[in-house]
Amino acid sequence: MKCRGSTLLGMKVSVAISHCRSSNITNAVLFCKFSAQAAHIGDTVTALAQVATHPALIPALLCNFHLDVLNYKMDTSWDRLFEVEAASGQTGILLVDEAGPIQTGDCDDPDLSKKATGVAQLAIAWENYSHSNVELIASISKFVASCDAVSAEPDMRPVRGKQKQVIEEYLSLVFQRGTLLRQRTTHLRARAEVQASTVCRLLYLDKIWTNDP
Repeated sequence: MKCRGSTLLGMKVSVAISHCRSSNITNAVLFCKFSAQAAHIGDTVTALAQVATHPALIPALLCNFHLDVLNYKMDTSWDRLFEVEAASGQTGILLVDEAGPIQTGDCDDPDLSKKATGVAQLAIAWENYSHSNVELIASISKFVASCDAVSAEPDMRPVRGKQKQVIEEYLSLVFQRGTLLRQRTTHLRARAEVQASTVCRLLYLDKIWTNDP
């Protein structure tokens, strides 16, 4: 399993897993570019020792961790978009922050088009990652549903059944998180594209008018 990521996202993780159904033993090798993230994942698996032998636990944890990183990036991108909207003055609505209504600009920042385009490009990337995450969660859920506790040794079947129930409930929550994030990324992309298009058009027209004899 490879959890989609990049230096842009700040997360690159892959895991190789083998599982023996009869003994309920799972072996996993985790490949992680960032040591702090690897340590966090390892600590989480240790804390969930009672379900750690289930082969879907680590993939499920990676999907949820992926959502944590994406949500952080989304919040940062929303802040950047808000700054662009304030500087452009082209939202058509009153902008308000923690201190109350803010004074907007009039596209007088020469780098505003780059900033607006940058936010739009990031929004496209986050939307792409969120779609992939939801699809991966759905695939893991199908795998968990296909896991049959009967194939385990008789004394392990109650354990396998309980593990399956816990993982299914956890994946359901992660899937809901992923779906909500996907909606947020679609909203951010659409709003950022409108702002980038408007700012670029106004700056282009201003350039024409300025050079008009």
